[in-house]
Order: sequence, then C-alpha cells, then structure tokens
Amino acid sequence: MIRAALALALALPAAALAQDALLEVPVRVARVPAAASVGSVTCAVFADPTGPASNVGYLGSGSRWFALANGGFSGRITVPVRFDAGPGPARAYRCALYFIFKEDGRTLTLAAGRLADSAAAEHRAAFKAATGARLVYEVTGNF
Repeated sequence: MIRAALALALALPAAALAQDALLEVPVRVARVPAAASVGSVTCAVFADPTGPASNVGYLGSGSRWFALANGGFSGRITVPVRFDAGPGPARAYRCALYFIFKEDGRTLTLAAGRLADSAAAEHRAAFKAATGARLVYEVTGNF
C-alpha cells in the first residue's frame, strides 16, 4: 500500500529564471511494494501561468530519481530543470511522482497518478493506495 505526499517547497531563485534552475520538492512515501526500489520526481516549467493544465508556454523539464529503503522515502528531492525550449521567465510549474519497479525481468515506470484509476493499463494491484490514505501525486502552481 502507498501513502505519498508531493509538494513544491521552493520555486526558482530569481537569478535563475532565464537559465537552468533547481526545484526543491519534499517527498514522503511509505509502504511501497518491494518490487519498486526507486522513485522519481519529474517537473516541467512554463512561461504561461496556465501551462500546467494546457502545456502552453513550456520552457523545460527535469527529473531526479531517489532510492526507496524498506518501502519508503522521506526527504527533499532537488530536481534540476533545463530550460531547453526558451529562456523564460518561468511563471508556473508541474511536478509528478513516479515509481520504477521490476516485473517479469522488465523495468517499468508507474505514474503515481494512475494509482487512482484501477482500469489503467499500468495499474498493478500491489500498488493500490491504502484505503483512506492521502495520495498527492502531482502538484502545480504559479511562481
């Protein structure tokens, strides 16, 4: 069973708006099935304030993996974001949580957002969120 929280704590430093940036994302997951030994936070940054919903004004993205120990992780993940589609200024962000796991000798990625949809192709019963657990798998906001 999974409990996850994902929140963006620190936006872009003012001096970094026109270049590569670092986003600091607090993450807490617990009771993740043993098949998953790695998690990932992926962030996208947008010049348009509506970008997280519309993908308008996409500037760039980045991700950072983190190791799961005993089915959990609690800490801050620093995600490097590369502005490869434009210099900014950054006005909005979207960050999402993923799990990387092994199944039948294959390495697979599961978007935590798909855990709420039991009909999703990626759904795995072992990853079903605990009843009553608060699962925050994506955060968006403006700078």
